[in-house]
Amino acid sequence: MPSFVWGNSKNQVNMKKANASKKRKKRKPSKMLILRISHTQNASLLNYCKINGITPNKLIKKELKTYLHDFTDEKIGHKPVDKKQLSLFQEPEVSYKQLTIFNSEG
Repeated sequence: MPSFVWGNSKNQVNMKKANASKKRKKRKPSKMLILRISHTQNASLLNYCKINGITPNKLIKKELKTYLHDFTDEKIGHKPVDKKQLSLFQEPEVSYKQLTIFNSEG
């Protein structure tokens, strides 16, 4: 005769409630990225990771995070320039005629 009999015990009811409250996490879609590096770059990458105790994947993700995180909602194209924006580095429109010494007018 078994020492524990399955039935409607309080323990089993509590287990069902605990399992019901846990929701499964949805898998986030991800993309695979293939990166080609030379043998010396690979050796350097592995050496750096070994010294700092991290994996190469974590290192690459950490370094790319600043570039990828800030541009999630960025639109492709030029940003609109404000009308009050100074144009310091643009050449002014020429509204005059340049004079030359070899001008045939005369």
